[in-house]
Formats: sequence, C-alpha cells, structure tokens
Amino acid sequence: MSLQAKELVWVQIHDANGMVVKDMVLQPGFLFRVPEGGNFVATLGNAASVKVRVGSQEVPMVGAPGEMVEGLKLNAETLRKRAGGR
Repeated sequence: MSLQAKELVWVQIHDANGMVVKDMVLQPGFLFRVPEGGNFVATLGNAASVKVRVGSQEVPMVGAPGEMVEGLKLNAETLRKRAGGR
C-alpha cells in the first residue's frame, strides 16, 4: 500500500494506539510506502492531492480539494471496499 503526493500535502500516520508514527509534508511525486502488517490510520491535509494505492489498484479520491480527511484506515480490505472491490 502506498500514498503518493500529486501536490504538496501534509500527512500524519497513527498506529492502533493513536500514537503518531509519521508526521510529514510530502512533495509532489513523493511515494510513501505504508509498512505492512500494521493497523495504521491517516490524516490527510488536502486529501485530493494524495493517490492511495493498494497493490496496483488506485483507490478513488479520498477527499475533496482542500479537504482534511481524518481517520482514513490504511487497511487493504477497507480501501478495496472503498474502491468498489475492483
């Protein structure tokens, strides 16, 4: 699973206990690979600027331009359902 910035975007990743494990600003084109086996949740500033991929499958836009999305579960099954199971 990965997050790729289309524009400058703030990303914060929390673990299952709510601890912040990553707090970063992604530059356009930067690809962040989410560690496997974890139960992570993301907060995205300007959510439309992030491409989320599960394997080779891109998840539809997770938010509107300028929208902050909180509580996005970075779980392959959950994200595939969001993508319509394609």
